[in-house]
Amino acid sequence: MENKTKLINVGSASQYILNINFKFDVLLIRGKFNDSSIFVGDRFSVDIAPDTHIGASTINSISGSSILYIDESTIKNIEVGKKLKLTDDVNTSDLGVCFSVGDNFITFENATTHDFDSGSSVLITTPVVESFIFTDSGLQTLEGLADKKLLPKNTDIKITYNNPTGTSKVFVFDLQVFY
Repeated sequence: MENKTKLINVGSASQYILNINFKFDVLLIRGKFNDSSIFVGDRFSVDIAPDTHIGASTINSISGSSILYIDESTIKNIEVGKKLKLTDDVNTSDLGVCFSVGDNFITFENATTHDFDSGSSVLITTPVVESFIFTDSGLQTLEGLADKKLLPKNTDIKITYNNPTGTSKVFVFDLQVFY
């Protein structure tokens, strides 16, 4: 087991993004941080493998659509609750969370914002901590991160910290992994 402590210096009224990865396969066990009064109102998120290409659309999609037709190999990589994007390398639509998975289609939270041709790339992100809001409740422990699935080496873990206040601060996050 290894502990990886990260100090995140967050300026006033700003967002800080930290990407971590390991040179070997790891299992995320837990994350720990102190939730004290100086952090009240701040937000914290952790995503695994942000915007990973998993396949392509099979039918043209028009702007305003909340259903997307995809091939069987792409379907196998999508689960309800994962965050999705669709891109043609010119335009990108943030589809939000996947609501349902059918035989050859998915439905999602946000309608497409552009027309997309067949063959557009489907990107997936696995949210682990989604917009945790600090409330001054002391030490927080996030158990069972990443559904107890082994993360392949070099998989990005994206930590996003939003500080809406006028005060700069240092956030300490301790990540425990097995390898």
